[in-house]
Parts: sequence; C-alpha cells; structure tokens
Amino acid sequence: MKEFGVGATLDYAWGFTKKHFLPMVGMLLLLILAYYAFEYLFMAVFGMASFTAGLEAIRTNPKDSVEVLTNLLITAAPAICAYTVCMSAVSTVFYNAYVNLALRLADGTKTGVDFSCFKLPLMTYVKVFFASLLTSVMVCIGLSLCILPGIFVLVRLIFVCIALIDDPELSFFDAFQKSWQMTKGYFWSLLLLGIMIVLIVIAGLCCCCVGALVSVVIEVFALAVAYVILSGKPLADHSCCTQCESQEA
Repeated sequence: MKEFGVGATLDYAWGFTKKHFLPMVGMLLLLILAYYAFEYLFMAVFGMASFTAGLEAIRTNPKDSVEVLTNLLITAAPAICAYTVCMSAVSTVFYNAYVNLALRLADGTKTGVDFSCFKLPLMTYVKVFFASLLTSVMVCIGLSLCILPGIFVLVRLIFVCIALIDDPELSFFDAFQKSWQMTKGYFWSLLLLGIMIVLIVIAGLCCCCVGALVSVVIEVFALAVAYVILSGKPLADHSCCTQCESQEA
C-alpha cells in the first residue's frame, strides 16, 4: 500500500493532468456548455427569463422595488424552486461523471477519456445528491460553531461522494462511515492538500480561461489520487510522475 503524502498526491495529479490534458479539458468544456444549454432551455420553458428581466428592472429603477420584488418572488416561487432543484441535479450528474472519469483513470480501470463515465446507476446519482446536501448542511453547522468544527467535518467527509461513485452498492450511511475511517489519522495532510488545491484554483483563475480549466482538472485528479491511495488500491501510470519514481527508487 502506497503511503499518502501531499507532495506525491499533487505530483500524481499533475502527471495524470499532463497525460490526459486535452481530452479532459475537452470533456470539461462539453459539460460546461451542456450545463448552460440546460439552463437556457429551463429558463425558456419556465419563464425564468422574465424573472431575471424583472430583477434587472428593479436594479435600474429601485423605486417601489420592495413591493415589486415581493410580487415577483411570489409569482416566480414555483419556477425558482424547480430551477434550483433541476440545475442542482444537472450539476450533480455532470460533476459525478467527471470525478468518476478521473477516478477510473487514476486507478487504471480506464486508459482513455470517453462518455462511459456517465454509466452510473440512477440511485448512485440520487445518493450522491443527498449526501452532498447533507455534508454541506453539517459543514455549515460546524462553521457556525467557531469555524474549526466545520473545517474538521469537511475534511473527514471529503470522500463521501467519491466513495458512492466508486462503489454504487455502498449504502448512503456506509459512505459517511467509510470516509470517516479513511481520513482517520490523515486530517492535517488532507487539510494541507485542500489548501494547496484552493491555491491552485486561485492561481488558475488568475491565469484566465486556460488556467482555470487546468486547475479544475488538477483538482479532480488530486481528490481521485488521494482516494485511491487511502483506499489501498494501486495507482496507474507511475511513469508519468517523476517525484513518485524517485521516492519508489
């Protein structure tokens, strides 16, 4: 079993990013375009465009805005709720598929990028959606209690959704237990990894579009690699990671 380390994890993530850069970025761009296409279609069908136009009108002409906004919210409340649920579901499906792709490339199950990453049972998507929702609520509660408990919960439950994606037969609550067990003894290392990922994403955003895309690919690979290592599975493509080669030698 390979020992978990922040440097080695990021080195592997960068190696996988370099090897699969173009297809991974291409897949990411397709998912982003598909997301906005779904959003445009939803707004056209449910009349959300008129709601957005109403908000813009309120912004440009704030007179009597409270009354107008109240009426607007009451009228559009069902559409807003439907929009939130629908787009959250779409983003869950897309993100899960992308993480699944990175996970299969990291553990060697797949050798190339294709759309088979979407072939997850419907119940897996449902479980991941609610697991993500429950985790967010728990983290928010923890953050309200002097911030530190929220950070602790976030780190210890970081693999809940990935565990459900990796093993579709895993039950909802078993995924929480598995993440809690996997992260035991690795809190500070995973926290440092999370900080490094955030810094990489910020640096990517500062480098405009291409940098942002690269940072997203590195992020999903870093999480996938960390999960594979801590779950005791072998990693694929050792040769693409120079630091790991030197460590193994």
